[in-house]
Amino acid sequence: MSWNSRLGQIARHVLCLKQLAQAAGHSLDLTHIPAKRWIETSISSHSADYRPMAAIATALQPAQ
Repeated sequence: MSWNSRLGQIARHVLCLKQLAQAAGHSLDLTHIPAKRWIETSISSHSADYRPMAAIATALQPAQ
């Protein structure tokens, strides 16, 4: 997979994640997640390894 294709997929992931959060009544700010971590997480998800994405989702949850 070319680098440009991968970047396009990452952009689509971000858009889908933001839309999902909005549909659930939440806002989503990914600016505090380092780009390298987000890219590595996205690449992992293409291999059906969702553990890195779950770790990010857990970290994004507000403190209760």
